[in-house]
Amino acid sequence: MVLGSNRIFKKSAMDGSVTVYLGTRDFVDYFTHCDPIEGIVLLNPMAVENKNIYVGIVAIFRYGREEDEILGISFCRELYITHKQIYPRVLEPTLTPGDNSTQLGLAGGWLHEKLLKKLGAEALPFRFVLPTATPVSVVMLQGVDSTDTCGVRYYVRCYASSTPSEKPSIRSVVNLAIRKIQYAPSWRITGQPSASISKDFPLSSGKIFLEATLDKKLYYHGEEINVSVLIQNFSHKTVKHVKVSVIQIADICMVSSGKWKVTVASLDS
Repeated sequence: MVLGSNRIFKKSAMDGSVTVYLGTRDFVDYFTHCDPIEGIVLLNPMAVENKNIYVGIVAIFRYGREEDEILGISFCRELYITHKQIYPRVLEPTLTPGDNSTQLGLAGGWLHEKLLKKLGAEALPFRFVLPTATPVSVVMLQGVDSTDTCGVRYYVRCYASSTPSEKPSIRSVVNLAIRKIQYAPSWRITGQPSASISKDFPLSSGKIFLEATLDKKLYYHGEEINVSVLIQNFSHKTVKHVKVSVIQIADICMVSSGKWKVTVASLDS
């Protein structure tokens, strides 16, 4: 959905009881604060008769493959970061974390100004603020072709039910995926991170020193990661393998006694 020059994200429940509108799905964590999550819920009065409308932010932590979930064991945990009732209208602030303003005093952003007039009286605004202690959205793939992913995901969840503890019908639930992303400064950060380690041998004199240095501190998605590896072998041993791991593994090489410097370039970030 496009409103003027702004894009609107929309998702409806299967039974048409509620529809969620968001102006963006990416919310930035600036270390000291996060972008507020502002949206609108459009309800169908006929479908939600004698029911309450609840909206909240849900964090889902998956730490195992879904196909390994047997005998009632689940590798997924679900947590409500914040949650409140928006219909019937709540005039006073609730005690829910992240909800620090009255529901009817929220219409201040461009999304609320544009859509509230367009959608009419059945449109209800909401606003949440994610705590800075919550993790950023991350997905870990087990392989290039893997579809079963582990990580942290966030959803705006809206549903209709009689009480907050009642499990809502799947047909009346809206889960709209959002992302919490981390702020990265646009200016260049100087300095080269490095780490070193030494290894000695019980039955042999001398040590081996290994140092790895990056070309910069901050990398963006899609950039090459250049790693410089410095090896100082003061022992009588021969180093047979040197592995530099980001995602790929560097070529295997032989290092005899002496001082060696290996540069590994074009590793996938």
